[in-house]
Amino acid sequence: MSDQPTMSSLFGGEKDRPELPEDLLQWVFHQDFMVQATGRPINTRYLCQALRDLRAASYGVNVHEVRLAWQMLLDTAGPQLTGMFIRGGDWKRFAPPCDSKTDTPSNVTVWKDFDHRVVVRRQFVGEVPTDISFSVESL
Repeated sequence: MSDQPTMSSLFGGEKDRPELPEDLLQWVFHQDFMVQATGRPINTRYLCQALRDLRAASYGVNVHEVRLAWQMLLDTAGPQLTGMFIRGGDWKRFAPPCDSKTDTPSNVTVWKDFDHRVVVRRQFVGEVPTDISFSVESL
C-alpha cells in the first residue's frame, strides 16, 4: 500500500471532501505568507461569492448595489487584497469598462452610467495608505 496521502485523508474523509474550487484554495489563503500579504486570513467561499455579486451588480443598473458589492468585497478581502485587485486592473474582468478622465493613482472610477459613478479612494494617515473607501458621486 502506498504512503501517499489521498484526497480523503487530506480533507477528512470521503463525505467531507470539498467540492467547490474555493474550498480547495482555502488552505492557500490561510498560509502564513498569504495572511502576511493580505493582513488577515480570508474565507475563500465568501471571497468568491463577493466576486460573483460584484459582477452581477456591475452589469446591473443600480449604482447603490454596485457600491454595496464593492464594499462587500472590501469587507471580505480586506484593504490589502482589494487594493491589489484594483491597482492591478483585474477588477475590469468583473465590470464593464468605464473610461474616466478624472482617475488618479489614489482615486479610481470603477463603475459609471449617465448619472452616477462609483469611486474608490485610497485613504492615508500622513503619507501612508491605510484603507480604501467606495462612494457614489453624481455626474
